[in-house]
Amino acid sequence: MVYRPITGVWEITMGNNVRGGHYGSFYSDPLPDELTTAEAFDLIEQIAYLGLRYVTLSGGEPLTRRDWAQLVNYLTRRGVSVNLITNGWAVTEEVAKQMKNCNISTVVVRVDGTREVHDRILRPGVYDRVEQAFRILRQHDIDTRAITTLSVENKDILPQMKDELIRMGVSSWQLSLGLPTEMMGGRREDWMLNPSQMDDILRFCTETNNEGNIEVYPANCLDCHSRNRFGKRFSSAGCEAGTGGLGFLYNGDIVSCVSIKDRNYIEGNIRERDLQSIWEDESKFLWRREMTNEKLSGDCQVCQYGSECLGGCPNTRLVIGRNLYGENPYCSHNFAVKTERKRISELNDATELMASAKALIEEHKYQKATMYLDRLIELRQDNPEAYRLKGFIEYQNGNYEQSEESMVQALSLDPSDSHATKVLGMAVFKQGKRTEGIRLVERSLQMGEATAQEELKALKYEKENNRPYPRRQPLQQNRVEKELFVRF
Repeated sequence: MVYRPITGVWEITMGNNVRGGHYGSFYSDPLPDELTTAEAFDLIEQIAYLGLRYVTLSGGEPLTRRDWAQLVNYLTRRGVSVNLITNGWAVTEEVAKQMKNCNISTVVVRVDGTREVHDRILRPGVYDRVEQAFRILRQHDIDTRAITTLSVENKDILPQMKDELIRMGVSSWQLSLGLPTEMMGGRREDWMLNPSQMDDILRFCTETNNEGNIEVYPANCLDCHSRNRFGKRFSSAGCEAGTGGLGFLYNGDIVSCVSIKDRNYIEGNIRERDLQSIWEDESKFLWRREMTNEKLSGDCQVCQYGSECLGGCPNTRLVIGRNLYGENPYCSHNFAVKTERKRISELNDATELMASAKALIEEHKYQKATMYLDRLIELRQDNPEAYRLKGFIEYQNGNYEQSEESMVQALSLDPSDSHATKVLGMAVFKQGKRTEGIRLVERSLQMGEATAQEELKALKYEKENNRPYPRRQPLQQNRVEKELFVRF
């Protein structure tokens, strides 16, 4: 498959003029193996040749790199839209003029609290510089936005922060989840939010957007599938790292995402190979390009949205669970599922459980229906309909092995069930046992399953042509947000 990158994030330096808090570097000075200006220019040529349309410059603090304006100017001349994330400390009239002359697209200023909280996280006086940065950038007609790293330090003051940002003329604001890495200034997990607080954050975003005074977006690390409860889905489907976007580290290392600091996921270095050969190498970025919901664990593996969002932010899974394929406990939907399962585990009426499951299936709320069926099976293991319905749901969710297990159980209780036989055949077929799958669907047709004829035709076509039957809609691939504000 050909992957076409559109967005990139480039940590142009690890040097920083404001150390502490959630900022991307412990270092005050740039590291010795940082790309030279000539090497950075060469990388820009390769970025343009590869076809990237948007690049976000970060750090460290990108404005501490002496040639930052040259890099921005070179990128824009090569047709790449540039965003820059800054702590605001170095934004002066002269810097703003340089940004304007370079045709920078967007400047994003970090704001991690009200004056008292922001200065406590960093140092006295930083908030004044943030206010100054917004004022100067606005005066020079530069698109300016805010970004906040959420923690226990600021979660309760978001309404006050909103009012302050509106007062400063900010029109767009992104909220990102703080994780217990060096990005949090060495802080431990005690700075992190609890998964139970994700709904509060998403509700704040929804309510603020409804007010119409400022747009606020949760980053992809916060929002997987909240739309079922909040009426709006904020982020794109799944993480585009390694498929539609990539990251560039200060020393030329190429990664799928700059947030993933584990050296096991460095795909190459431009000092050793050109960018295009790294990107097109079929042995690179495999953790993402070969990611399926079946490779995930826990509720993410069986989630009805799993094949679309693929567990949400991979860095969250890696940092929290030490595993890129782990479950994402900070997904709002994941937390809701666990909460609902606990409630359902206390129900004991088999008739009501079945009725609830059927009603949810009609509404296509498959994962929740599965929880009712699991509880029913726990109470009544002799109910073939419960197994059959669960097998149907697992098939719909793409969990073919689990679907097979449930249909085998259903048929052990009721061998005459033609529908269970058909779905069993379809599930077996999807696992690569095509001849056996077709044989089972043929048997269901002989048993009187009226809908088996169409499925049999589709399976035979797929076996002979090695592609899905034309009536099936292909999955949309490589959906990338094209707005200039890159969401991490």
